[in-house]
Amino acid sequence: NIAADRNREGYMAITINVRYTGTGGQARAFAREMASSGTVSMIREEPGNLRYEYYVSLEDPETVLLVDSWTGQDALDAHHASPMMERIARLRDQYDLHMSVERFGASPTTPLTRDSSDGDRIYVLSAGQGLQMARDGGMAWRI
Repeated sequence: NIAADRNREGYMAITINVRYTGTGGQARAFAREMASSGTVSMIREEPGNLRYEYYVSLEDPETVLLVDSWTGQDALDAHHASPMMERIARLRDQYDLHMSVERFGASPTTPLTRDSSDGDRIYVLSAGQGLQMARDGGMAWRI
């Protein structure tokens, strides 16, 4: 139901696809630990979370896709400010993973998430047919 996915400002829910890539099965091990440690369950219980699910690629077994949906920017901001993000970052570093991010839905120009342990941030610049994103430091790409 589309109406159920709208927040109080009338925007559609925000969905973020995060691809975690590693070597030697590390991305799958990361996703398993996220689930077995209870982190996935805790995130699913956060106010505004609509979906938090990991998927394994049939074409690239070293990549895991996270589909992460929220009722709106306020819920997403609260999640990003929570201790949960530190836990995720520690596990991501422990498993030596790289990540790429796509965002769909309401798209103000605000940080989505930290991209790596060196503090890069990813910003949504505009949305339309594709998704224009840039990383601090000037590198840009189109998704």
